[in-house]
Amino acid sequence: MTGWRDEVVQFWHTKLSVYLKGVRSRLLPATLGFLFWFAFSIPVQVSILVLPIFIIAYLLGAENLRPWVYRVGKALDQTANAALFGGNPKETISSHTGRWIVSGKPIPLKFQAVEILTDLFEEGHCVKAIEEPFIFEPL
Repeated sequence: MTGWRDEVVQFWHTKLSVYLKGVRSRLLPATLGFLFWFAFSIPVQVSILVLPIFIIAYLLGAENLRPWVYRVGKALDQTANAALFGGNPKETISSHTGRWIVSGKPIPLKFQAVEILTDLFEEGHCVKAIEEPFIFEPL
């Protein structure tokens, strides 16, 4: 009666060892990918959570937070430009949109939405926000 059990154990041991060989070869790249994701996503997530608190504190009179709020806000703006708009990671969304507006090319819908939204707060903001190093960069 132990013969069939030995066969079953041997069968699963063989299958498992073949499967684990494949897993071992992918384990290092997967682990490194997870570590990079963790290292780079946590600061962004924390800044997204903390930024509203600091903005409220600044609005309530904590003047010394102004430079920090500006830097973190600009960093998030540049990150969103690179990730969502396919732009240069050192350029803001407004600057990227402004370059589309002055280029004379048809403006994609997402840039039209940015223009409409920013015009609610400052007329012509995107064109004013074009950053010098990016003026001649192709779209």
